[in-house]
Amino acid sequence: MKEKYLIEDLLSQSHYGAIFRASDRETGLPVVLRRYFPFGRGCGGLDAEAQKIYEGSIADLRSLRNESLAPVIDGGCDEVDGIPFIATEWIHGETIEELQSRVMLGIDDVYDLLNAAIDLSLWLSQILGCETLWVDTDLATVLRRDSGNPRDHVFCISPYKWLGIRNSNGDLMELSGFASQLLQGMPHANGDVKYNHLVRWIEWLRVAPPSTTLDQVRSKLALPANPSAQAPVRRTAAPQPKTKSTLPRKRKRPFRAMLWVNLFLAFGTAVFGAYAHQAKQSRAEAQAPKTQLKVDKPSAKSQTAKKKNPQRPIGVMASSSNATASEVMSWDDSKLLEHVRRRVTVQGPAARVDQSKSGKTLYLVFLGGDEPDSSRVGIRVGKQSPDKIKSMLAAFVGKTIRASGEVKKEIQGNLSSAAIMINDVSAIQIID
Repeated sequence: MKEKYLIEDLLSQSHYGAIFRASDRETGLPVVLRRYFPFGRGCGGLDAEAQKIYEGSIADLRSLRNESLAPVIDGGCDEVDGIPFIATEWIHGETIEELQSRVMLGIDDVYDLLNAAIDLSLWLSQILGCETLWVDTDLATVLRRDSGNPRDHVFCISPYKWLGIRNSNGDLMELSGFASQLLQGMPHANGDVKYNHLVRWIEWLRVAPPSTTLDQVRSKLALPANPSAQAPVRRTAAPQPKTKSTLPRKRKRPFRAMLWVNLFLAFGTAVFGAYAHQAKQSRAEAQAPKTQLKVDKPSAKSQTAKKKNPQRPIGVMASSSNATASEVMSWDDSKLLEHVRRRVTVQGPAARVDQSKSGKTLYLVFLGGDEPDSSRVGIRVGKQSPDKIKSMLAAFVGKTIRASGEVKKEIQGNLSSAAIMINDVSAIQIID
């Protein structure tokens, strides 16, 4: 690979591969060079048999031509480590990741990107003889071409699809993750029909059966022909003409009779109330010694509990006021995502302080937790000063910490990670 291409710049890198700007040594033309890690970073490349299958498929991919697909020029496997690579034409444009960091995408842009990804995958499925989501949905690989047309999107074919075809359920989850990334941070108004429809579509994708086809996915994404017609109509009864009441009028009681009735009711109420108050006082006095006995004389069970669990120093109790009674889990425990919306306690070495793209959340990243699917401790800034919270979190860097909070599922690329969200820095405790 290095003999044929000159690598000029690293454009993007993740757990699954790296993207380079390179040039062909013979022609001097710029190309996009992608190295894929089939089993994850640091796990090696393909064996000899898999390399032959991969290199044989490159010849078929070079013949594919579609205005929404980046043309494949070359591909193969590195002779040194067996890592597969693919070279595509350099297209002048901006990646969606770069575009999203610069401006806010509109809801129509999101619909256009999703429809383009599904349509291109259906076209490739007909040619390659197998229906799957053939395009790469990583925002660093999707381009908007410099043509002046905001709908001129270009996708790259995903080599993972022919290295090992994923089932349709995996495709649905990949599409829902792609849509969630595009919607991240997008402002919307109450009652926004397009936004609400897209959110419901994402929720449907996550529970749709594996047999769901891409045609069904595209049909479900389409907006109703007349969204306003779907809104419920409030019906009111027709006004009725006012008529005089024909009910017979009640006969009025004599004034003197009503006076005696009221006096009798008042006297009876006063007597019954006095009796009830006296009875209540008698019961309270009878129960008072028992209550005093319970307060003054603690049970044997509570005394045993105090011996087993001696009282902590005040400083330690204040720092773990939000801790739960559950067992402590390691920050890299894969079962953390099974506790979404529940409170857990995690422990691990803190490496650095990070901030979300929106700036609304600060994270305490664990040592070795730089992968997209790694867990981390998060705290929302709110009305507080971000710099003040950063300085408070910096005190935990380089130490082993234990944090208690609610698990939130976050989507980064096509991966899901667990963020243990805390309300205050006091939920973090230094262990070592």
